[in-house]
Amino acid sequence: MRGAWGPGADHCPLLPAPPPQIAKRQAVVNPENTFASVKRFIGRKMNEVGDESTQVPYRVVEDAAGNVKLACPNAGKEFAAEEVSAAVLRKLVDDASKFLNAPVTRAVVTVSAHHPDPHPINPDPQNPSPSP
Repeated sequence: MRGAWGPGADHCPLLPAPPPQIAKRQAVVNPENTFASVKRFIGRKMNEVGDESTQVPYRVVEDAAGNVKLACPNAGKEFAAEEVSAAVLRKLVDDASKFLNAPVTRAVVTVSAHHPDPHPINPDPQNPSPSP
């Protein structure tokens, strides 16, 4: 799986990837084919995303099962957010293996959490400030 530019942006996964400088420009000149912030759609149904689907430059569509799909006109396909994220991770593994000149078989990848509710409910009534 090729096509990821790095964490957060992917120009229609499974297609050849341009260098990072070109990727940033691509996001401006070809936004409908440049995926960013796809993590927010992972594991969610279309009826759960609401206005979030209008806050990205690419088309967010619904499949027959109600799942979120990302439309990629260049590839003529729709991809699940999980597929795009997998392509990004695959690219990171490939790049790390090349840099290290050894296969990468284990890694820990951390990403910030996406919280659609800016005011989460505090589960502990004894502690008035929610933990981060």
